[in-house]
Amino acid sequence: MLNKKYQSQETAIASYNYTDIAEGTGVNVLYGFKTRKYLFWNSVGTEDFHLSQNAIYSNDVETSSAIMSSGSFIKVFDENFDLGTYNMPQNTISSTAYVKVPIYYDWDGTGSAGNAFYPFVDIIQVSGGVPTSLGSASGASTYVAAGGPDGEYNITFPITLSPAHFKIGDTLRFNIQLWGVQHSAVSSSLLWLEHSPQNRDGKFTYADSRLMFYMPFKIDI
Repeated sequence: MLNKKYQSQETAIASYNYTDIAEGTGVNVLYGFKTRKYLFWNSVGTEDFHLSQNAIYSNDVETSSAIMSSGSFIKVFDENFDLGTYNMPQNTISSTAYVKVPIYYDWDGTGSAGNAFYPFVDIIQVSGGVPTSLGSASGASTYVAAGGPDGEYNITFPITLSPAHFKIGDTLRFNIQLWGVQHSAVSSSLLWLEHSPQNRDGKFTYADSRLMFYMPFKIDI
C-alpha cells in the first residue's frame, strides 16, 4: 500500500466583529485613538491619529477644535485616522458604513445667540500614496440655544460606500472634520472630538467617548 501525503494549503482568514450572511458582508468595528511621541523630554512632540479593532489606550481622551467663527459654518477640526497597512487583500462592496462621532460642546459662557455644529466623515482608500474617496457624509447639525449648557453629543450616521479592492500595502483612512458656527461675535466657544476606545473620562465626564466606525467588507460564503 502506498502512503499518500496530502499538503493542506494555508489560507488567510480575515477577522470580523460580526457577519451578515444575507448581504455577504463581514463588519469590522474600528476605534479611533491618538498617540503622542516626544522627541526630547521638554518637547511638545508629535501626535498622530489611528484606527484599531482593539480597545487601545488613547494618549489623550479628546482633542480640541479651533474656535468657531461667527456668521457662517467653518471647518474647525480636520484630522486623518489611519489603519495600519493591509497584509492581505480585502474587498468592499456597494454597502453602507456607519460612524459614531462623540463631540463635546464647550460653551465659553458669553454671547447672546446660540451656536451650531456638525461632523463630516470621508472614508478613503490610500493606495500607492494616492487617496481615493469611497464615500462621505455629514452627520446631523446640532443647535444649542444661547445660554445652553456644555454637553456631549454622540452623532451616528450612515455613509454609502463604493466597491473597492484593497491590495497588500493599502491603507484605510477616515478623515474626520468638525464644522461649527457661533451666532454671537463675542463668543469663543469650541468643540472637543472624543476618541477613547476604553471609554474613559477626560477633561469632562462623558457618557460614551468612543469614536467608532462600522466598516463592511465582502466575505466569500
